[in-house]
Amino acid sequence: MNETLNIDNLAVKDKWKQRFKLFEALDAGVRSRDEIFKSKEFKALSFREKRLFNSFWGFIGAWIYYFCKGMHLKGGCILAVTLLWGGVLSLFDFFSGIDMPNAVYWGPISAICMLFAPLDFYRRTLYGETMWHNWPKKLHDKKGVIQFLTTVILLQVMLAFFIYNHTFFSLAAMDSEDAVRLVCGINNYYVTETELMTYGKESICAEFNQ
Repeated sequence: MNETLNIDNLAVKDKWKQRFKLFEALDAGVRSRDEIFKSKEFKALSFREKRLFNSFWGFIGAWIYYFCKGMHLKGGCILAVTLLWGGVLSLFDFFSGIDMPNAVYWGPISAICMLFAPLDFYRRTLYGETMWHNWPKKLHDKKGVIQFLTTVILLQVMLAFFIYNHTFFSLAAMDSEDAVRLVCGINNYYVTETELMTYGKESICAEFNQ
């Protein structure tokens, strides 16, 4: 940051100015988040001051919040990671038969954004940081982030196509709100509870595989 820059003159809300001054006092521009949290200066802060390191809107908005704050490269990477995380969970769900709660898909990413958004916005505003230093150099420019995001989206499309083509329903299950899912190898079959009790999983899987 330019030492002559006065935080009070920045075009941000007073709460952000308060954050920036606190971050400056903790050398947050050169320290990692872990180093800040382990420092004696941080431990001496009040509970209210420590809360300034978290962002409620970062939790609610996640990658959208990053875009709104002008952190486009980081926002694009967070979106890509969000899609990758969702893809991994979808595969786990598909092959395990375990229905993952919706919160598992968005909760961890939102929590990360809540914890990192204030520091990231501070470093963008005062130091011009556009990407995390420890991320691959290729992602430090717009072209690299777009390529990363495009690749992830293509993987998501392929995953959706795979799941669609390996998911089957019995005629009765198509009209049932209580269909039961059976995982048979690389396929998922939906049947009614009555069909499952009558024929059993092995017979149903064998019938679908014919």
